Amino acid sequence: RWTGDGDTTSILVDAEPAGGSSLRSGESATGPWRNYVAPQTLMDGLRNKYGGMIAYKLRTTSTVDNIPLPIVRVEARDVGTLLFFDPNPPATTFTPFFVPLTATELDSSLRGWLVENGTAPLTESFFRRVLDNATAVRIRGEFSQIGDTAWLDDFALSTTFSNPGCDDIDFNNNEVFPEDQDVVDFFNVLAGGDCPECNDIDFNNNGVFPEDQDVVDFFNVL
Repeated sequence: RWTGDGDTTSILVDAEPAGGSSLRSGESATGPWRNYVAPQTLMDGLRNKYGGMIAYKLRTTSTVDNIPLPIVRVEARDVGTLLFFDPNPPATTFTPFFVPLTATELDSSLRGWLVENGTAPLTESFFRRVLDNATAVRIRGEFSQIGDTAWLDDFALSTTFSNPGCDDIDFNNNEVFPEDQDVVDFFNVLAGGDCPECNDIDFNNNGVFPEDQDVVDFFNVL
């Protein structure tokens, strides 16, 4: 079963209003990090998954004072640890994350993989060795240094990485759509504005942002 470490008391199963359930993590103290720790069956499932992806949804009550920490850690004892970074924190509604299981280095947007402590080059061979010998997988569950709660849902492993498609048009997640405010908020976030309730600017979820295609796809969906 899933467990937790860091600033957490326990991992609990919560019923969701729309049906189903998610994994809730609360904290025992304010601090910068808290993780969901995957069960052993997941480690077994990572074998031969190079070129695939880890997918999940996460929501949180706060991103106040968020600091850049890896959102996924894949650890293999006596081999090394892979760290995946994504600059966009989850919203207060469930936010999808798609983590490619390929040796994609950290880019200028601060999205991609690093080898912890630089103990080895980030190569396909090293990446495969970590996946095939994984002893722990941790999913970041805290994006704030104040008291907060997070929920993890729809965790899945895939053997292929595919574009998950565009977000819905309710960009500001106020459940009113279509509306002019979604357009206003989209361009505000595109320009670097703050909107904690809004989706991230990677509207087409292709891992490339900001880009003109996100604007094109936004208006196509609108």
